[in-house]
Amino acid sequence: MKTKSLVCIVSLTISAVLSASEFDELKRSLDHNQQEEVAEKIHEFSQSNPGKANAAFLEGYLAFKEERWDTALEFLEKAHELELDNSIFLSKLGLALIKKADHSETFEQPALYLRGVDCFKQAETLDESNIEAQMALIGFYSNAPAMVGGSFEKAHEHANKLLNYHAEFGTQQIADLFVRQERIDEAVKQYETYLKSCSEDNRSWAYTQIEKIRESHGGSEKTNLTSEVND
Repeated sequence: MKTKSLVCIVSLTISAVLSASEFDELKRSLDHNQQEEVAEKIHEFSQSNPGKANAAFLEGYLAFKEERWDTALEFLEKAHELELDNSIFLSKLGLALIKKADHSETFEQPALYLRGVDCFKQAETLDESNIEAQMALIGFYSNAPAMVGGSFEKAHEHANKLLNYHAEFGTQQIADLFVRQERIDEAVKQYETYLKSCSEDNRSWAYTQIEKIRESHGGSEKTNLTSEVND
């Protein structure tokens, strides 16, 4: 009887442990908006492992996908506290703070936005290849007023870092920044540079982007776009 009980306990312990591959699979499901399919498994794992960082992260990421911002923040902050040097945890916490700010009273928004940006900066410092953090920082620096740190120069800096790790995303971000700065020829040139080294599968995408720019902005003609950022 004791042997049978011991076997049951060991079995339960093993089933409560999530392997790295299982964690990646659950995270990937959430990345692809398949939260309904994995919600039950995440809840079970979280309840069985209240002190584990990856359990808190999955619970927080699930809440984020379900637009439960307060719950998302609670668990993502817990995940970060349990594993301070995890870049992915930090970038997701940053996104949750930005979303919370978007749904908060006006007087609460600045502090939440700045906390979110700080998370992205920390995430990028820990891992420069964190695409999510780089994209978020590009968005912040290119959209924020200069008085709170907005700068196209800094946005380009992060776009070029992104280019080192993801050629397609980096190219598009740099070209988009050039368009917003009314530097249309440079935007087109960015895609033309990409065409020299991209795979055959991506060539049609790059040509399409060039045509969109030319159709919308007339080649080298100036656009009427204005920017909130002053370098």
